[in-house]
Amino acid sequence: MDSNYFAGIDIGSSTAKAVIINDKNEIINYIVEKTGTKMQDIALSVYNQCKNSDIVKKEPSYVVSTGYGRKNVEFADTDITEITCSAKGSFYYFPQKSTIIDIGGQDNKVIFINGKGIIREFKLNRKCAAGTGAFLEEICWRLDIPIEKMQIIAQKGKSVKSLNSYCSVFASTEILERIRNGEKIEDMLISAYYSIIRRIFDMAQLESPVVLSGGVVQYHIIIENILKEKYGLQTLRPEIPQILPAFGAALIAKEKYLKNGISEKKTEINVAIK
Repeated sequence: MDSNYFAGIDIGSSTAKAVIINDKNEIINYIVEKTGTKMQDIALSVYNQCKNSDIVKKEPSYVVSTGYGRKNVEFADTDITEITCSAKGSFYYFPQKSTIIDIGGQDNKVIFINGKGIIREFKLNRKCAAGTGAFLEEICWRLDIPIEKMQIIAQKGKSVKSLNSYCSVFASTEILERIRNGEKIEDMLISAYYSIIRRIFDMAQLESPVVLSGGVVQYHIIIENILKEKYGLQTLRPEIPQILPAFGAALIAKEKYLKNGISEKKTEINVAIK
């Protein structure tokens, strides 16, 4: 019997993700692209790229959208907040009480779930991009450093400095000025990573184990190392941290399909987008 497929679409402020799973909750395919300015277009693009692969044998039976731009995914059967989808994805990998930290392109989230996967509390920081992926990109742009080399340089840092600025633009300017005035670049870069973690702690007191979510922790492993080595926290890393909310959305899509079946809206939209 052919497997049914289910899709989760996460339209974040910086990147758009599509994930397709099968009946066994296995990830069949996923796509990550920059969000850009046209959220409806990028949502359709990542979905089509994901489902039109040779390894996806048929149209997903149900689609759930999530993320900052979830309301722009017109072909989705329903939309669910990224808080709920992150918790769903995290509890699938780690069925225990935990704290989820999601460091995104322009915001941070801390989500506390209990031993049954139910959200106990959550905190959001969307007032400023300081302490997010945009913060790291701004620093690299100011210092003319490829972002993939940032943590390599930072690992050589011996002295963690306190950054006074709480704005991503001002903080990157502060880092540049302090390097010009004699501070070592590696010390200022490791300080930037510590600054991100301090901003997370400003939001909430983290409790072990900590589940890592988002593109920043996926590509900047140094953050996980600091949490473990300097703060003594147990960390848990899902298979692909960047697509955890999209994976959770796909799991919810499967649950809703098994409960309700395919919707009339989905049938109409499928005809429109093929």
